[in-house]
Amino acid sequence: MKRIIRGSALIFALAATVLTSACSSATSDEGGRSFIDGTRAVIYQSLDELVADTEIVVTATVTDAIETTSGGLPATKFSLTVLDMVETADLSNPTGIAPDVDHQISVVQYGNDEVTGLSESLKTGETYLLFLVATQLAAPDDFEYFVTGISAGIYVETGDGFASLAEDGDRIPKTLTVEELRNRD
Repeated sequence: MKRIIRGSALIFALAATVLTSACSSATSDEGGRSFIDGTRAVIYQSLDELVADTEIVVTATVTDAIETTSGGLPATKFSLTVLDMVETADLSNPTGIAPDVDHQISVVQYGNDEVTGLSESLKTGETYLLFLVATQLAAPDDFEYFVTGISAGIYVETGDGFASLAEDGDRIPKTLTVEELRNRD
């Protein structure tokens, strides 16, 4: 019986190690620049699917960026000032805690100046419409988030709305306004 339990534990640990390393690793290209290799679990077939996986939606301006690590991988933690909390009836904010307008939040993205991440990096001074999910790495009222769907949840301000930075075949709107998001059926 002990052999079965030990054998099962060993198989589980080995499988977890293989799965983790297959999903996220840092490698180098021919030019010597490193990049993070990984895949997304979900390609969104609609805006409704993206919203269903999202806890909060904000418009926010990036004010600062610092290099850090997350899960042992190089990452960048961006500080943002919230301009607007986009209220929709179907957001899945389990804590019910959300930042106020003018509040500072943090968004963590994998990659930094030396390591290319899994998506287009946020840029200081730019304003975005962001679909976010709490990292679960900080206290809930610390307001630390990942972008939903890595790049699917990033829309950069264009002048008359926001343009999607999704790169992985998502079937979400290429452009979006806050009003369209709030008033969708």
